[in-house]
Amino acid sequence: MEMHAMTSRGLSVILLVLSTRALPAEEQSQATVGVPRRLEGLVLPGPRLEVRPLPRQKAEIVVRILQDYRHGTEWRYDLEYFGQQAGTFDLVSFLQPRDGAKPVSLPEVQVVIGSSLPPGQVEPNPLEPASLPQLGGYRRMIFVAGVGWVFGLLGIVAWMVRQRMRTLRQDVEPIEAGRSVVERLRPLLECAREGGISSRQQADLERLILSFWRQRLGLEGVSAIEAMSMLRSHEEAGQLLVKLEHWLHRPDTGERESIDSLLRPYEEMLSRSD
Repeated sequence: MEMHAMTSRGLSVILLVLSTRALPAEEQSQATVGVPRRLEGLVLPGPRLEVRPLPRQKAEIVVRILQDYRHGTEWRYDLEYFGQQAGTFDLVSFLQPRDGAKPVSLPEVQVVIGSSLPPGQVEPNPLEPASLPQLGGYRRMIFVAGVGWVFGLLGIVAWMVRQRMRTLRQDVEPIEAGRSVVERLRPLLECAREGGISSRQQADLERLILSFWRQRLGLEGVSAIEAMSMLRSHEEAGQLLVKLEHWLHRPDTGERESIDSLLRPYEEMLSRSD
């Protein structure tokens, strides 16, 4: 029985050696550097094998065991390998027994890794200059959207600046001489007394009062905020401004001052200036 097993093992080794050496040179050199290849159904005698640990950077060829299983008293392997440099290599030399088992003599399984470069060339061909491709549809759409957003933002800023300049021009607009300020204030105060004054009309009312006092006190070159602060601290203007604010926020009762009484100080100032 032992003689039969030894004979069978010897025949397997001989057949394996003959089969690997009988491979045509064309088939052995089909693998190129960096291209993975598989070798399935490789039967090897002896104990179960594993890949010998080697630094990948220093290994001429990288071997992996995809699957192994029993084949009688031997082991059958499906291997994958790829070369990191050109040459002829023995796959078995990259294997070793598992679990510290005693190694046995194994037949060589040679593979040839060919170079993808022509003979005598050690470096790849230099890249030829080429024109850059046009922007794709998505990139072009993003670019156009970005440009449109910038121009839209500039348009909004320009519109806000124009509105601000228009407001400033209205703030410094001089009041017509004579009784025009009284005539322009009266309808606005009547709307306020009836409770129907709008936000725009109230803004016109404040602008008329501010412009009147800025022109009268020579504050045309001062900003609206600074001018209002100075008017509130002014003896005559401050009293009239407070009086007007109280009148605007007081309900229309018998205690409410008449519009004529409210406008009388302005009429007197205009008559004195005449």
